[in-house]
Amino acid sequence: MLPENIIYLAVLVSFIGYFFYFKDIFYGQTRPNLVSWVLWLLGPFLGVFFQIKAGAGLSVIPTYVKGWKFPETEHYGIYIASVFSNTLGLLIIKDWSFTIYSFGVYLVLANLVFVLILYRKKFFKS
Repeated sequence: MLPENIIYLAVLVSFIGYFFYFKDIFYGQTRPNLVSWVLWLLGPFLGVFFQIKAGAGLSVIPTYVKGWKFPETEHYGIYIASVFSNTLGLLIIKDWSFTIYSFGVYLVLANLVFVLILYRKKFFKS
């Protein structure tokens, strides 16, 4: 387990990732999907219970579809930053109960899958 203050590093990495993501949006290099953004923003507020019971975890599907069809419209940095910051967040957990760690694990896995989707052609050359 890492010290709790490491979360400041996670926040800094997230801000750096968002900076480059928003810069690319501003210059037209990244074109986010509005539906994905709304669903991603609602996800944390709904909590783990609603993800499981109401299917809120499906918010990644529009993002995955868009990334699969148009990978050039996304910037990988924000997703790698999210993997890093959420992993750090998981490493400071003291009480490992499902309700505490499940959303962080979900975010790490969802973002890792998306990075693989964006770079599938480079990773899996045929």
